[in-house]
Amino acid sequence: MNDQATTALGGTGGRRAIELSYDGRPGEIGKIAFVNSLLGLLTLGIYRFWAKTRLRRYLWSHVTMDGDRFEYTGRGIELFIGFLIAGLFLGLLFGVVFAGSILLDQGPGTVNPLEFIYVLVIVFLIPFALYRARRYRLSRTRWRGIRAGQTGSAVKYAFMTLGLQILLVFTLSLTYPLYRTILQRYRTTNTWFGDQRLDFDGRAGPMFGKWLLTLLLYIPTLGFSYFWYRTAEFRYYASETRYAGLALNSNLEAGRVIGIILLSSIASLLFIGLMFPVFMVALNAFAPGLAEAGGAAPPADPARLLDPALIAVYVILAIVVVTGLGFIQTVLLLHPMTSAIIDSLRLEGTIDFEALRQRAGEGPRHGEGLADAFDLSPI
Repeated sequence: MNDQATTALGGTGGRRAIELSYDGRPGEIGKIAFVNSLLGLLTLGIYRFWAKTRLRRYLWSHVTMDGDRFEYTGRGIELFIGFLIAGLFLGLLFGVVFAGSILLDQGPGTVNPLEFIYVLVIVFLIPFALYRARRYRLSRTRWRGIRAGQTGSAVKYAFMTLGLQILLVFTLSLTYPLYRTILQRYRTTNTWFGDQRLDFDGRAGPMFGKWLLTLLLYIPTLGFSYFWYRTAEFRYYASETRYAGLALNSNLEAGRVIGIILLSSIASLLFIGLMFPVFMVALNAFAPGLAEAGGAAPPADPARLLDPALIAVYVILAIVVVTGLGFIQTVLLLHPMTSAIIDSLRLEGTIDFEALRQRAGEGPRHGEGLADAFDLSPI
């Protein structure tokens, strides 16, 4: 791993070869994941917004480019307020649909059009939420004091996504490269760093052959051919991305990506498998007689389900499982995947970073709202 970017030729405006690097440590990020999961459970999920902010600050601050680290300036309260606004909106939407469904109910066997409209609205809101969440994250990302940003319309992006998904269904997924490339172009060409916009020249054509091979190998490889495709797609999209006078490249290897996913999946399954016998032992120790039929059936007296000992066992199990899985996914998936992706990237070309200027506008005032409500954000 490189400690800093390297300069091919001297001078702020000369041709440069810049490598990005990530120097986070498993122990440090694991400690953050453990505390975040524990506090999230103890606060009934309310801490998740501050937990996400703390994790992002760590990740951003351990990414280096040209000798300087990135910075995440978002705040937990922004995410929390955004979530409350989105929750209020979704609650009103559900209330309108529920009330309308009662008024339009014509008896069993009839189709309520409001229910179909509700599903359609939710499908539309998912890409809408993802685009707005990306806008928020970029607006809170800085390097050398210069802020990133995103323009474009979340509504347009959502309609584009919905239309491409319909096409995807009618073509039995054969147009997947077209679906991915069109959306990638819209996201990239509306991404800014300072007063300079990113450009994207990628086309769907070069990826069609790889996608057909992915489909052919999907079952024999137990689905892992998809990760091979996404890695090849990442390298291609990177090679077709430009920023000012710089060209982006990536040497990300599919074997490394698949290895990370496989290891984290096996560790998660083993952890869950270990927790089941531990749970049964704890259940029999603290609530004897309540584990009839191996815990698969309720006790003869349903009131015993409210036994404090039984409730305590379930609460402790929930805390251990959620905290453990959060730790595993952060240390064995998020951390190594971030390292693999960032360390694979390289910028080449001519640019004078000192000439960059701050772009007007501070970005959205609140956080990711709908994305948090739908639990769509991976970080």
